[in-house]
Amino acid sequence: MKVKLINIALLFCLLQSANISIAQQNNSKLKFKLNQKAGGDGTALLTIHAVAIAIIINPVVMYENKKFYFGLTREVSLGFGKHGEFRISGEYTYIFRTNLKHHLRASVKYDMMSSLSRSEWLPSRDVFTIGAGYFLDEEGPGIFPEITAGYRLGEPDYILYPYIKLRHTFMTKKDKPDNTDFSLGMILGFKPF
Repeated sequence: MKVKLINIALLFCLLQSANISIAQQNNSKLKFKLNQKAGGDGTALLTIHAVAIAIIINPVVMYENKKFYFGLTREVSLGFGKHGEFRISGEYTYIFRTNLKHHLRASVKYDMMSSLSRSEWLPSRDVFTIGAGYFLDEEGPGIFPEITAGYRLGEPDYILYPYIKLRHTFMTKKDKPDNTDFSLGMILGFKPF
């Protein structure tokens, strides 16, 4: 598992430091070519940086007590099963407001995947996910169901999952209002077994 994580980190660093250009060959297949020149067009490098930011930080909009709040969230998953379709996840969210800024979530999810689509770069699948979990902030716990739709990249040991997620949290304290959040971004996941 550690070797796989190190390999993914090294690949990420290589892609960050190299100027990658995509060239269309005569046989109409797209292939990556590493361009060591400093004077590339920069489009592919900009795309890689945008993907790297999306992997690190995901925006979230939360509705609570008749107010909207903006925040940033990061989710990491471990997948189990033949294709990693059974997942456990941990998530941290920072909400930009004066109090109750930090949210932690632990959840169990099931990915309903379309058939595998092979490509030159990464295998991919359309995914619809259902899940449920436990919520915790500074004032108390809650439980939540969630639905997620996205596009799953990678097989079988790592998962990049660009997504759109909707979730409603039922707070267990009577005086604490429920909240609903909507987020989009990318989940980073691993299949350890």
